[in-house]
Amino acid sequence: MNHTIYKYLGTFFLLLTFIVWSRTVIRTESSIETGQIYFVSGYSELNLQNSVATELYQLSTESKSLVFLSTLLPKPDTIADTVSFIRAYYDNRLLIYAKPSYNPTNYFIVDMDDPCRTRNFKINDRMDSTLYSYIIDSPNKGLIIAEILWSDKEGQPTNIFFNINTEKHEEFIPNDFQYVIISGLSGIGHDDRSWLDFLVDADGILFFPWSDVSGRRQSHKMDWPLLPKSLVPVEKNGRMQINGIEKQVGGASLVIANKNFKLLSIRDSTKPTEPVFQLFKKSTNSWQELRIPTPGAESIQFKSFGKWLAGIPLGNRHTVFTSEIIEKIYAEQRQNDYRYQALVGSNPMKEIFIYDTESEKHYIIPIEDIESEVLLIENNIVYYRVQEKLYRVSINNEGVGKPELLAQDPASRNIYWAFTSSKSCGEIPK
Repeated sequence: MNHTIYKYLGTFFLLLTFIVWSRTVIRTESSIETGQIYFVSGYSELNLQNSVATELYQLSTESKSLVFLSTLLPKPDTIADTVSFIRAYYDNRLLIYAKPSYNPTNYFIVDMDDPCRTRNFKINDRMDSTLYSYIIDSPNKGLIIAEILWSDKEGQPTNIFFNINTEKHEEFIPNDFQYVIISGLSGIGHDDRSWLDFLVDADGILFFPWSDVSGRRQSHKMDWPLLPKSLVPVEKNGRMQINGIEKQVGGASLVIANKNFKLLSIRDSTKPTEPVFQLFKKSTNSWQELRIPTPGAESIQFKSFGKWLAGIPLGNRHTVFTSEIIEKIYAEQRQNDYRYQALVGSNPMKEIFIYDTESEKHYIIPIEDIESEVLLIENNIVYYRVQEKLYRVSINNEGVGKPELLAQDPASRNIYWAFTSSKSCGEIPK
C-alpha cells in the first residue's frame, strides 16, 4: 500500500517538475526572442513634411506588433533638427546617428549590447557645411568621426577628425581613410552620403582625393592591392594632377567597408547601363568582380551585415514612365506617399539580392512590393520589411526558406535598421 502511494506521489512530483520546467523554458525562450531583436525607425530627410521621429522598438511575438521603447530623436520641427544619417556598424556593435542634415554637429551612439542608454556629444558650434561624414576605425586611435567640410566663412575646404573615445579633436591624416567603415545606404530615395569617392589610375592604384586648409587639391595613395587592369574603369576624358603628375584616371566609390571586405562601385563609361562592382576580400587579399544576376538591373543599393551583402536591385532609371506604369506603381492611393514618388525614379525591383562573400553564393528573395528594406542578417536569418510588414526567412546551402511574418504594424513603415542584443529594456507586453 505504502509502495503504491509512494509510486503515485513520485509520478505526481515528476509530472509537476516537468510542468514547472516546461513553463520556465517556454517563458525563457519567449523573453529571449522578444528581448533580442530591436528595430530602429527614421532616416535622413531634409524635407520636414516627410521627416519622422527616430525611435527604438522591440517585437511582441504574440501580438505580432511593435512595442515602442524610446524616442531617440523627435520628429524635427525645424531644419536644425533634421537627421543627417542613421547607420548601424555591426562589427563595432554600434548604432550611430547625427543631426542636423548637411551639417552634423550633434552625434548620438547606441551600444547594441546596452541599447537602453544613449551617449551623445557635440563636436562644436561651427556653421560650416559638411560635405561628407564618415566613421574611421583606426587601429591606433580607435573610432574617429571624419568630416570633410566646406567653410562658409573663407570659402575654403577644411577637415575634422574627432575621436569618439576621448571626445577630442585629432590631426587630420588622409592615410587613416584606409580604415573607414561603411555599412551601406538605407532607404532608396534617402541620401545620407555614406559612400567615399576615390580616383583610380591606369595601373589600378587607388587614390583618396582631398583638399588641405588652403584649398589645394591633394591625392593620397591608398595602401590597398592594385585593381586588376581589366577591372580599371575607363574614362576617356578623365585626367587629373596626382601629386604633381598628370594621369588618366577613372572614378570609383567605396560603398561598403567592414572587417571582412570592401566593395567598390565602378563608374565605367564603356558600361553605362551595367552595374560594375569590385569586391576586395581580406581573406584572399585580392579584388574580384561582382555581378548582379538580376536581368535589367542597372544598379543596387547595398547594405552589409558581417560577411553578407544585401540590397534591392534597381532597374533602368531612364525609363519613360507611361501613365499605365505609374498607375500600377501607385496602386492603393500611393500617389500621395512620398516614398513611392522617390522609388519611381530609382525603379526598384520586387526582389531582395543576398550575397555570401565567403561562399560566393547568392540568394534571391521575392517580395510583393517595391517599398521594402533589408533590416538585418544574422545567423543565416534575413530580417526585412515590406511596407508595414516585418518578415524573417532562413537561408542555407539549399536556398531560401519560407518567410515568416513577424509583425504587421503601421509603425513598421519607418523601420530601416535592426539589431539583436542579449539585454532587454524591459518586459514586453503580450
